[in-house]
Amino acid sequence: MIYAKIENSEQEKRLIDELKTSKDKNWYRRLEAGCYIRTKNEEFNIPAYKVEVIDTTGAGDSFVGGFLTGMVKGWSLRESGKFANAVGALCVTALGATTGVKCFGETIKFMKNQ
Repeated sequence: MIYAKIENSEQEKRLIDELKTSKDKNWYRRLEAGCYIRTKNEEFNIPAYKVEVIDTTGAGDSFVGGFLTGMVKGWSLRESGKFANAVGALCVTALGATTGVKCFGETIKFMKNQ
């Protein structure tokens, strides 16, 4: 996984070009823009969920936890990315690192209602 603060679209393009030359699976979080996932055979963007942002503390950790949850459950990279985006989005809707994070069922319900 790569965490990088992207200041502009040119930096993002360079990062994606660098990821394309890697032999491993790669993904990175783009905060309000969603996430980008790339493997040897495919690459795609998953848009972020639209929420009112109160506090971004814990958003990255929540995203990673959501992504790993999907992987452990045997979901595809795309489904894991969607779930990760949802967990991260819910995290930022309340003050503090975990206050906005919902249980699995509520997160799935949030995704279906978006």
